[in-house]
Amino acid sequence: KPYCIVAAYLYPHSLRRRLPTNISLPLAVATNNHPIANMDEFSLRWMIAESQREQQEFYQKLMRAEMNDPTLTEMTFGHFGHFVHVMGEEEFESFGETIALNTHIKVLFLGDHNLGNENMQALFRGLTRSSSIEELDVRINMIGTETIRSMVPFLQNASNLKKLNVCCNNIMSEGFNVIWRELMNSQIIEELHCAACGIDSIKVDIDSISPNLEKMSLGRNNINTDGCRELAKLLQCENSPLTELLLDESRIDDEGVAILVDALENN
Repeated sequence: KPYCIVAAYLYPHSLRRRLPTNISLPLAVATNNHPIANMDEFSLRWMIAESQREQQEFYQKLMRAEMNDPTLTEMTFGHFGHFVHVMGEEEFESFGETIALNTHIKVLFLGDHNLGNENMQALFRGLTRSSSIEELDVRINMIGTETIRSMVPFLQNASNLKKLNVCCNNIMSEGFNVIWRELMNSQIIEELHCAACGIDSIKVDIDSISPNLEKMSLGRNNINTDGCRELAKLLQCENSPLTELLLDESRIDDEGVAILVDALENN
C-alpha cells in the first residue's frame, strides 16, 4: 500500500510564489528509498511524524533567514535531507535568493545530499548576490564542471568567503581551475577542499595567489606529472602562505613525487 506525507506550513514571503501550499513527500523518498513494504504501523507513523517535523523546522529556519534574524548565522540542510530531496529547481533558486538577501548567515552547509547539477545550478542562480557567506560546503552533491561554472557569479561577489569544500564531486581539472582562478582573484580564501574530484592537472598562477590560503586538500585525485609541476610552483612561491597541502591517495607516480620532494627541499 503506498503511503505519502502531506503537510502545509507557513512559508517565508519570498518563497510563497514558488513553493506549493502543500508538499507531498512520498515515503520512499522520505526514508532515503528504504523499503517500506514490511514496516509495521508504528514505524510508519514515526516516519511520517519525523518528516513533518523536519519540514516545519526547515521552514521556521527559512522564515528566520528572510527576516534577517541576527542570531541565525548558520544554514544547513543537515538532517533535513528527507525534505530537500523533493524540492525542485524553482524551490532551490528561491532558497538561494532568500540566503542572498540575508546579511548574517556566515556558514552554508549543503553537503552530503546528492542534489545534482540542475538543482545546484538553480541554487547558485539565486545565491549570486550573497556576500556574507564565509564558509560554503557542497561536498557529495553529484555536481560537475557546468555547475562549477554556474558558481562563478557567486564566487565573484563572495567577498568574505574563507572556506570552500567541493569534495567528492566530479568537477575534474577544468572545474578546479575555474574555482582556483576566481578564488585567487578574491584574495580572501583560507581553505580550499577538492578531494576526490577527478582532478589530474591544475594551473597555478603564482602572481595571483591568495595571501591567506593556508590549507588545500587535493587527496584521492589522480595528479599527473604536469599537475605536480604546478604544485611545485606553489610550494616554492615566496608569497604563498600555504602550510598544509593534502595529497593522500592521489596516485602520484615516482616522477611526480621527485618533483614535489625537490620543491619542498628548496622552498
